[in-house]
Amino acid sequence: MDHDEPLLTLYRAVLAQRGAQVQLRPTFIGSDSSAFRPRIKTFTLSTGVMNEHSTEECVPLAPLEQVVQDTLEVLQMWRKRE
Repeated sequence: MDHDEPLLTLYRAVLAQRGAQVQLRPTFIGSDSSAFRPRIKTFTLSTGVMNEHSTEECVPLAPLEQVVQDTLEVLQMWRKRE
């Protein structure tokens, strides 16, 4: 992954506005990003899922809401670039 990719740079800026930082981590889970990656610059955001693939699996609303807010802000910033 190129750490200077435009979307990732915008995502870093969005996080910085609220005092957070990107935490890049390789994963061994499957995602659509893995399939797109050879042709499209993409990355996966964690939704905060807990106890994955168990009967206790859940997604706390606060981290999920933050991902949505961050994504909307990235899209607004991307649109202003054009």
